Amino acid sequence: MNIEYKNKFNEFPIFFSKNKNKKILIVTDINTVKYFQIYNYYFNKLTKNINLLTFENKHLIPNEIAYNAIYKKALNSDYILTIGSGTINDLAKAVSTELKIECGVMPTAPSMDGYASSGAAIIKNGKKITVNSHAPDDIIIDLDIIKDAPKDMLAAGFGDIIGKYTSLMDWQLSNLINDEPINKKSFNMMNEALLACVNSFNSLVNNESKALEKLMDALIISGLSIKENGNSRPASGSEHHFSHYLEMDFIKKNKPIPLHGIKVSIGSLISLTMYNYLLNLDINLKNKNQIDELIKKLPNPNDISQMLLDLDSPIKFSDIGVDLDTFKNMIFNAYKVRDRFTVHTLLANSNLLNNVLDDLINKYY
Repeated sequence: MNIEYKNKFNEFPIFFSKNKNKKILIVTDINTVKYFQIYNYYFNKLTKNINLLTFENKHLIPNEIAYNAIYKKALNSDYILTIGSGTINDLAKAVSTELKIECGVMPTAPSMDGYASSGAAIIKNGKKITVNSHAPDDIIIDLDIIKDAPKDMLAAGFGDIIGKYTSLMDWQLSNLINDEPINKKSFNMMNEALLACVNSFNSLVNNESKALEKLMDALIISGLSIKENGNSRPASGSEHHFSHYLEMDFIKKNKPIPLHGIKVSIGSLISLTMYNYLLNLDINLKNKNQIDELIKKLPNPNDISQMLLDLDSPIKFSDIGVDLDTFKNMIFNAYKVRDRFTVHTLLANSNLLNNVLDDLINKYY
């Protein structure tokens, strides 16, 4: 995989060298087509065989309609380049995998951690599923474009990375209770990228390039850690299950879907709080002392809340259009979204969710 930041000549020499004279489909949406226009001079130096597909939807859903639109346009292409972030990136990866052609992405926002991943989140029959896909062959990053991203997308990307505190802890929890193996290389990759990003937080609030680069690196490493491990365990735990549950609910109700990382960040607050409960609840657990020591090393949910507020990010689900009944249903059912042991699964299996519901409503609804 070629991961390349723009050089001082506004070019990506490795990308342009390896893809010269290919038939390239470029996929954008109504917000990101302007970056195609900025780079059109360079794309024309790369090849004269450019086909452009721009989705006009304000809130594009990665369903069969969008998939088929890309598929038809890509039939005579050698390569698909996405200019955008989550949804069209996943769609293009899925299509290019089916057509057995290469693909790449020019990220336009530090908003999610799926840029380098080898799976694609697609909506089929109203349900969000992850389909097998190859990882992109190229990720080309212009930090000037990233700096131009809306602040809520910056908050979403940071929220997705904050979620790694609990995804990695959930992995360790399952290791200590169920003997689930941990891929140390994958775990360390993700953990080091998480800490580097958090340590740059003050600069990130000021939208400084070096901090944005740390965030982009962490988002990309998330996908690479998934590839190294063979599944999404290092990057997705209980905090993501809340997000996935709500996403399907928003689709069912035909409501606009809040950014993935925003949902993940609030879900992380719930997961961190659930871990704090484990320190005080009377539960007989295998390796309880080791688990308690790991929990004590987690950040305080109040500190994470303040970081999110510093990025103007919501910290309650009611702020993103979730009604109280849906919130309650999420607390009792989101752990079923994936067959993966987490702190949420543990509390559910221990019949303790009723004990903590009122406190969670008070704090996060």
